[in-house]
Amino acid sequence: MICFAGLGLAAEGRVAERTYLTTDRDVYVAGDRVWCSAFCMDAATGRYSGVSAVLYLELHSAEGMVQTAKIALRDGRGAGCFTLLAGLPTGNYRIVAYTAQNRNETGYDYEGLASRTISVFNVLSKSRVKGGVKVVVADEYGAAETASPQAGEGISVFFSREDGLLRVASTRDDRARLSVSVYHEDGIRHPGNVSAPGFASRLKGAGSVSFVPGFVPEYEGELIKGRIAGASPEVLAGLKGKYAFISAPGDGFDIYCSPIGADGSVSFRTGNIYGDRDLVCEIEGLDSTAACHLEFEDPFVGAKVSDPAPLLLSECLAPALEKRGTAMQIERRFMSDTLMSWFRVRHNTFLGSERTSFILDDYTRFPLMKEVFTEFIHQIKVSGNARRGRTISIALEDTYGRSIPSTNPTLVLLDGVPVFNHDKIYDYDPLLVKRIDLYPYPHLVGTRFFDGVINFVTYKGNMPSYTFDGNVRIVNFNGVSFPQAYTCSSVGPDSGYPDYRQTIYWDPLVEISAGGSYEAQVKLPDYKGEFTVVVEGFCSDGTPVYQKNTFCID
Repeated sequence: MICFAGLGLAAEGRVAERTYLTTDRDVYVAGDRVWCSAFCMDAATGRYSGVSAVLYLELHSAEGMVQTAKIALRDGRGAGCFTLLAGLPTGNYRIVAYTAQNRNETGYDYEGLASRTISVFNVLSKSRVKGGVKVVVADEYGAAETASPQAGEGISVFFSREDGLLRVASTRDDRARLSVSVYHEDGIRHPGNVSAPGFASRLKGAGSVSFVPGFVPEYEGELIKGRIAGASPEVLAGLKGKYAFISAPGDGFDIYCSPIGADGSVSFRTGNIYGDRDLVCEIEGLDSTAACHLEFEDPFVGAKVSDPAPLLLSECLAPALEKRGTAMQIERRFMSDTLMSWFRVRHNTFLGSERTSFILDDYTRFPLMKEVFTEFIHQIKVSGNARRGRTISIALEDTYGRSIPSTNPTLVLLDGVPVFNHDKIYDYDPLLVKRIDLYPYPHLVGTRFFDGVINFVTYKGNMPSYTFDGNVRIVNFNGVSFPQAYTCSSVGPDSGYPDYRQTIYWDPLVEISAGGSYEAQVKLPDYKGEFTVVVEGFCSDGTPVYQKNTFCID
């Protein structure tokens, strides 16, 4: 058996992708989370695009780009969130969405179908976007008009005010893929955004585009590009035929490598790295005294878009904004993470599931790693000595469990991070190790073959008491957002949580079969008022779905 990682093979056809983004609401205060659901469509067919695996988001004000985020896509669907910076000035902001495929289009419009406007109020500061706020009196604010989104058909929404039961039923003869949001309506005006039907009607004229090669479509995950910065020509010459590796401590899913180009360039084809992680970057064969390091390229475009329309600000909004500010601070200080439900993510399948695990507590605990190998893990072989350096390898097996000769090195991992100086593992404290996983068959990482993998998994999972060599650097990396629903199911009468949530329910990845339905129990907050339910998305054939209902809790 051979395990392939990071090849990313797919058809070379060019697809004009257009992404419709929904958010849990359109009005926020600085410090709020913005929950997003993405629908990536093929403009030529009107159906979901299965090409791109990463969606890039940029948040722009009239003063320029202020934040970025990434969302993983699978078969045209994805979800994630980002937290608005606490220091964002009051104003309207554009969320711009695009894929690597869009960057190959000639004259791609980052503003048209690719953007959504949200309003942000900073309730803890008087800062405002320059030229982005218009102060009006109460009468003028009340008379201002907000464009109504285009309505759709095909679903019905029922909400019980007594017990919070939400039911969405479909009359379509095709599967519907939707986002569902329930939020408080407090009289603050929404910026004008198109609904799913409006997006679909404008999508029809967006299929005829021309492409200019330059960016590799990201079929499986983000393509992380970079270079070895600060390297002299002599150092680069010495790295010919060598590889650079990146990995994230933890589960062993995120291990990628790239050959080093003659100019020091590297390119890691990943399966998407989730969350903000510390990446371990190692350059094979680099002298620890060399003054150079691995530097990643910025994957964001920094799109040029026009300024959003000015945000209307009036004294009459003070009571509503005070309540919003209180709700934001409560959520940040209390158990905000426990209000979420986590979706299952698609990890890189590099290691696979076929392994032999040795849980060290099931055996006599030895103080030296060489005793662990000698006494009960006979599949691990050690050659060399302290003077020449040791090499750890694994005895390979075929599909019938028979031993086969090896010609390539074994990949040795500590908590999922490659360790090429095997003396460090040989001298590592086995009392810190929970188990040792053996993968006795060939693995391909990028274009690099290894004859088997050994992963030493510690109790803490973060390589405790391990010292890196001088050719290793730790880099902060912002990965794709974990897909989550904001169900707040943990909030109960005895939770001790003062419940003033403004978004009271959010599910970004709802699927309803033809003629089927979706039910959810919505936890109502500790206050009365008017609330809105918005359900929108697209069927498998691209037919848009949209329904908006309002109800009151007295």
